Amino acid sequence: MSNQRRSIFRGLQLLALACTLSACDSPLSLESHPVGVLFLRPDGSEAASFEQGRSTTGQLVVPVGGTATYRMQLFDRAGNVSAVDGVEFSIRNPAVLIALAADVTLQGSDQIRLLGRRAQLTSLQFEVWHGTHQEFDVFSLPLQIQ
Repeated sequence: MSNQRRSIFRGLQLLALACTLSACDSPLSLESHPVGVLFLRPDGSEAASFEQGRSTTGQLVVPVGGTATYRMQLFDRAGNVSAVDGVEFSIRNPAVLIALAADVTLQGSDQIRLLGRRAQLTSLQFEVWHGTHQEFDVFSLPLQIQ
């Protein structure tokens, strides 16, 4: 193989390695990528959590005719918590499964505001994004309007 071909081949190998190391599904960085979302009440206590592919605990509650606001934080498999800053990580397309039961809006980059419309048990869903790609979906998070 000529020196020029070796250089090109080596360059392509390095490019492939760089792409692999920077990808979100890189096995070198799985522990530090978020796998779930914590939902915190205004007093800082945990109301609910969603872990991708594993479990959901708790539920969000909003009164009929009233509002409730929850702050969201992301967590990884090691238990480290990080902020939803709107730049590196963001929330997109929040929705209530039964739209007549409640409205949901984002407040800033890390809070959701719920408005209760009628008494019903439904669920919340949205997407968690990492930069320009979708990291995971949050779905079937219990939402009680009472």
